[in-house]
Amino acid sequence: NPLDLSHNSNSGNLVVRVLDILDRDPAVDFIATELYVPFYGRRLNTAQANDISVQEALKRQAAKAKKPFFVTLTPSSNEADAIELRKALNSDGILTFPTYQRAAAAYANALRYWRSQPE
Repeated sequence: NPLDLSHNSNSGNLVVRVLDILDRDPAVDFIATELYVPFYGRRLNTAQANDISVQEALKRQAAKAKKPFFVTLTPSSNEADAIELRKALNSDGILTFPTYQRAAAAYANALRYWRSQPE
């Protein structure tokens, strides 16, 4: 079930709150966040007064998530910025994918693997 957090908000505290609610919701199996690179690319690691950056919020979620959590990056026409952003997020321990299709395939493969393991 999609939830649009809107890229109009650059509040890391809001992102933390929303991701925490999703992580605790028993009806949610995994959490996937999409970042539109032309918008977030240059603002991801900046914070407003009395707030944290969106990048810090994603880093905290990756560290504490009880459910699978990953980020997809929509590069638009600037793949070079997407690659740099992916490297920065990966160095923070945030699993990233270039498309939802790649993320879905990886998640499906992981599910198949874990379900095939003896208990």
